[in-house]
Amino acid sequence: MNDTSTGGGFGACNGVCRSLFDIGVPADLKWVRLADTLRNISADPATPHSTKKSIQSLLIPVFKNREFSDDTFGKLTKKIEEYRHEQCHARQSTLLANIDTLIETLDLTSNGLDTLVGDKEVGMANIEHSAKQLASTLTEGNIQEAIDRVEKLQSKIAANMDRAFTLKNELSERARHDALTRLANRRFFDERLEELAQALAEQRSDPVSLIFADIDHFKTFNDTYGHKVGDSVLAAVAGELRNSVRGEDLAARYGGEEMVALAVGLNHTQALSRAEEIRRAIEEHEFVLRGKGQSIHVTVSIGVVTVTAADTVGKEPQAIARELVENADAALYRAKNGGRNQVVSFTTL
Repeated sequence: MNDTSTGGGFGACNGVCRSLFDIGVPADLKWVRLADTLRNISADPATPHSTKKSIQSLLIPVFKNREFSDDTFGKLTKKIEEYRHEQCHARQSTLLANIDTLIETLDLTSNGLDTLVGDKEVGMANIEHSAKQLASTLTEGNIQEAIDRVEKLQSKIAANMDRAFTLKNELSERARHDALTRLANRRFFDERLEELAQALAEQRSDPVSLIFADIDHFKTFNDTYGHKVGDSVLAAVAGELRNSVRGEDLAARYGGEEMVALAVGLNHTQALSRAEEIRRAIEEHEFVLRGKGQSIHVTVSIGVVTVTAADTVGKEPQAIARELVENADAALYRAKNGGRNQVVSFTTL
């Protein structure tokens, strides 16, 4: 081999190692294995340039003098061990950083979901145990096993986080709605009412109407036909109320057989018309009693109040919300005492 080819071989990593075979590696198996190892190291894009240069300098006497001495072999072997140690250390550092990130992610996830799961301490103890197990595997001999375990843990975390967020959304939805009627529950209604009252107090809201409905003689009806039929009636009445809402409106179960609708942007005449549509739809709804060969009808009494920003000048949001409920309830009371199955406006009281 001439000087040009050997010098060029130092720059081309695979060329360097091929040259070892070209000049005749001794039959000694250790040199054959060494040459094969050097080829793999040189071909690896991740091998630092400084490591390649060090190997090249150690190979100079081999190329120039075909000196396959034990001293050269020992130096090359030592350089390979140093390289492997550095590579292992780098991978361990990266792995430890990944574990730290995983633990931090799990900790944040646990903090975010502790109100849903309720067993945060047990969960974090399991996480710490897994981390210690992973850390104990960080040796050169089984680092790949540790990497595999981290990757599996990452996949498991991703799947669990997706499941956790889905669960969180489902629980959030359940926390805001009544299970039987699928209307907003009382808590959700109160929150929405507070928001609208705040907007009215700040003079930045369209008119807000509260439609307060109560199923007539529901206790007697429930006692006569049973709670199962009573639940079906509640669900059907709720369905008619839900069909009446639009956009920012909200239909909710206030309690028992009382249901409400918050309507935004209607004047009082329009709110009364909306309430009348609800009353009529429920009155015309036919409830078929399965297995009894008969159908029944129910009616509702409704009270309606509408408030504009001009009506709330100088009032606190809490007072606005309280007056809306009290005035709608007063109109509902008048509707029930006046014969039921009718809509009464608070303005006529």
